[in-house]
Amino acid sequence: MDKKSVIIISVVWALLQAYFYIYLRIFFNFETSKYIDEALYVDTFHKFSNSHYYLYSLYVIIHWIFLKLSFEFYGVYLFQLVCNYIATILMFKILLHIVSHQKVALAGCIIWLFCFHYQRFTAYLYTESLYGSCIVFQMYWMLLKQDSLKKFAILSLLSLAVVMMRPTGIVFIAIWVVYAGILLIRKRKTIAAFSLILCVLIIVSYFLYLIINQKDNGFNFIIPFTHNYVQCYIPNKTLKSYTLNISTEGNAVSILLYYLYHNPVHFLHAALLKSQEYFCLTRSYYSGLHNAFIRLFYYPLYLSALFGLWTNRKNIPLWMIYSLLVIGFFTFSEIMTCEDWSSRFLLPIIPFIILLATKGIEMIYLKYQKRV
Repeated sequence: MDKKSVIIISVVWALLQAYFYIYLRIFFNFETSKYIDEALYVDTFHKFSNSHYYLYSLYVIIHWIFLKLSFEFYGVYLFQLVCNYIATILMFKILLHIVSHQKVALAGCIIWLFCFHYQRFTAYLYTESLYGSCIVFQMYWMLLKQDSLKKFAILSLLSLAVVMMRPTGIVFIAIWVVYAGILLIRKRKTIAAFSLILCVLIIVSYFLYLIINQKDNGFNFIIPFTHNYVQCYIPNKTLKSYTLNISTEGNAVSILLYYLYHNPVHFLHAALLKSQEYFCLTRSYYSGLHNAFIRLFYYPLYLSALFGLWTNRKNIPLWMIYSLLVIGFFTFSEIMTCEDWSSRFLLPIIPFIILLATKGIEMIYLKYQKRV
């Protein structure tokens, strides 16, 4: 890895993080309060106040550690900064692994740093920053390290960290299982692959059934559809024109299945609007300049990613398959819930969009070189 490239990345990273700190300071409003309060609860009662905090447990524990050290806010912020910087360097290494030109990898990493929807969360005391860093750590060990007991142990710990950082980490369990199945199929172990997928599918379905049917855990998957939410808690005017056939009998799972069976057009329309909101990123409450920046920055990335996929369609590498699984599963999870006002639910897939886009940029770069 070229030292000059690392220096450039480090300088750009430092300038951007300085900007975020000056502009946002340490943002600990809104959602932050629940982690701060829960850390105090753990410190007082030595347990979580509610079982659903197990899915945020790692972040709460980090808050608790720095609370005990008497500098909770700055401690968590600095810890997020360090992890984000390490993730940035690892991202550069991953890009060097998937492309053959260092300049292209450097360009991809700089683009990664300018993904404001991702990078700004270092200044937020939310789960997103460490969650994103853990995803990159896990991706690095999965894609770049040779198979060994050490790799398995570290991957297991990083995977556990992803799941314990925030509830959407559970989505990665399904992704990893399907990816493992694909690896087995490629090694011509078809029976083992389908046996693995079937067993885990049964187990995950059982736990998902239990989660959906708990009325006091904050999850209710039918509400986004019955309330016509595209953005969370904001009814969509277009969807309100539908007359829904909804059942109130049975458990939460049967009610959701009844809705899906009897209202397919409404569901597909909602899915389209949510997918559009998820990827387009523009908002009516943003300024015209802000929306213009989003379009000029992100939309060419999407096109580059599609170009990279198209040019590798005949022999898709494993990292592309994994990237597509992450993007596909998280898009589906968005369809089944709703989109956050700040677009932070896009965060888990941004690293993979950057990987695909950088590959597309390399293909364009190679075509340009041939012409020259």
